[in-house]
Amino acid sequence: MAKIAVLGSGAWGTALGDLLLENKNEVLFYGVDSSEIDDINKGLNSRYFGDKKIHGNPKATLNTKDVIAFKPTYILIAVPASFIVSTISKIINDIDWPCTFINVAKGLDSKTNDVWSKSINAIISSKQCKLVTLMGPSFAVDVFAQVPTIVNLLQEDIELASEVAKLFNNYRFACVPSTDVIGGQITSALKNVLAVICGYVDNLSINTKAAIFCEGIKEIYNFVKIYGGKADTIVDFCGIGDIYLTCTDSKSRNFTLGLELQENDYDNTPSKLTNKTVEGYVTFPIIYDFIKKNNVKAPLFEEFYDLLYNNSVSKENFIAELFKKICSK
Repeated sequence: MAKIAVLGSGAWGTALGDLLLENKNEVLFYGVDSSEIDDINKGLNSRYFGDKKIHGNPKATLNTKDVIAFKPTYILIAVPASFIVSTISKIINDIDWPCTFINVAKGLDSKTNDVWSKSINAIISSKQCKLVTLMGPSFAVDVFAQVPTIVNLLQEDIELASEVAKLFNNYRFACVPSTDVIGGQITSALKNVLAVICGYVDNLSINTKAAIFCEGIKEIYNFVKIYGGKADTIVDFCGIGDIYLTCTDSKSRNFTLGLELQENDYDNTPSKLTNKTVEGYVTFPIIYDFIKKNNVKAPLFEEFYDLLYNNSVSKENFIAELFKKICSK
């Protein structure tokens, strides 16, 4: 039995915490929403999972001092990406024992335009702490419902990744270690951007959708190499597995945003996109800036950004202009 603190009382934190409790670990949830914390202490998270019970005896707190007093060996980071740095900063100075952080946030840090592992390691490196990143095709609601799921655990130290995997592994959830820390995170970040595009073109012919999906994977593959990741990561669970999941299912917030863009005809006005917590929405400007500064050939990402943000291509001409670029690249 391990002692694990879960930072975040939302859907993903609760689903993974439930899995850890099912595997007979001792878990303490930390959150900032008092109703969610009260609910978890009653064995529920009704906001996300209705009346379905959390395994074991879940405990939750609004106070970071309780997290320190708990003295966890592992700390799972499941807060929204915009709160990762501030949340870890609240506890890191008081951690005086060896522990391993487990990050599950997908996307890029908008302040550094780089992967989250670098930002997190910059905070915890002064302590006896290490970091493992969990990425792969998984919706919180399905994990909580015990749907069979396989993900990757990213860490250059394969033994550490295997150690952390044992916390999660059981008959319906499996973690496969991978040493490609950078490539796995880049793929997980960019698949959210591709998912918005796939949602946007979901009403088109399967021929067209297949072409766009394929082009998106090729561009993600190129970004993985540019950022220093390994090429074969694209075919791992955190690669094509997560891309397929996020780009094809309505449970994906990014895919759903694309559907809404198409259905509501926002007239190329990104200011009307009210759901700014969607990872693809946040990552898109970062990637576009990288494309321009580094002269990267990414016609799909560039053309879709121009459609939504620059008004330089019309909705009617988007596919035609995109296909011209693909054929001429």
